[in-house]
Amino acid sequence: MTFCDPPLGECRSMNSRAVFVGLVILPMTWLLGCTGVAPQASDAALMRMARRATVFWGLIQIAVALAAQLMDRSVLDAGLAVLSLATGSVLGAFLVGVLTRGVDERAMLSGMIAGVVVLAVVWWTGAVAWTWYALLGSAVTAGVACVMPRRAVSVV
Repeated sequence: MTFCDPPLGECRSMNSRAVFVGLVILPMTWLLGCTGVAPQASDAALMRMARRATVFWGLIQIAVALAAQLMDRSVLDAGLAVLSLATGSVLGAFLVGVLTRGVDERAMLSGMIAGVVVLAVVWWTGAVAWTWYALLGSAVTAGVACVMPRRAVSVV
């Protein structure tokens, strides 16, 4: 994936190693005070780190591919099931935020936690197919968030 910054006239490539080095390694070294790589590191040092990150992510992807051979169902099916576990609460929060007024962050967070807990129980028991996880999670999230008592809003 490539993105361009028209005012600066430059294009950059976004891949796993660039994101890993730019968003994980550099901030962590700065936070921890490491002297090996600093935010003002040379291009050569960043290139070495990017090459190491490429090898690291390549090994991770090989390990995932080898582990996927041992699965009973398809990788696509498993990936969509995991994705639907996370999207239920997010979809419910989005719908409540767009369609209602007066739901505060405490109620929304409680609804999202309830949605995740219900989906975890449903996943653990196998009560419904994964295709229903998003609908169930969003319904629980929206229901709990809308039922929670609202705080009095003071106008100053």
